[in-house]
Amino acid sequence: MKAAADAGMARAQVGMVFAENPNPPLAPGDPDPWFDMQRDYVDRAAAQCYPGAYFIRGNFHFKPDDPRAPSQPAYMDFYTLELILRHRFDGVPAQRLEALAALVQEEREKLYHYQIVEAENQALINYHEACTR
Repeated sequence: MKAAADAGMARAQVGMVFAENPNPPLAPGDPDPWFDMQRDYVDRAAAQCYPGAYFIRGNFHFKPDDPRAPSQPAYMDFYTLELILRHRFDGVPAQRLEALAALVQEEREKLYHYQIVEAENQALINYHEACTR
């Protein structure tokens, strides 16, 4: 799968997020190059307009100690995902879109107005850069 991810296949790049690290760090404070590689794969898949990458990136932005804390970057990625599913894919089940809309709304309610505007503007930029080439 790593070879496919290295070759640029977005599905494999996203799949690498779930691959287990063959050489985990020995101590909790040690750097983890595997985690950095996984983030890079997700960013590369997002640049190819792969919807799953935006969902994973959105989840990367939550703080492990307080996942209910506001996260402007998470809102931006979830909003970008919503744009992709609504404008790039026909036949997405209504239940999925409703669930995503509820998630986007939940994250939106945690933010200040200026953060919402900034995140939505960046989501539009992300969408156009990745999906309208």
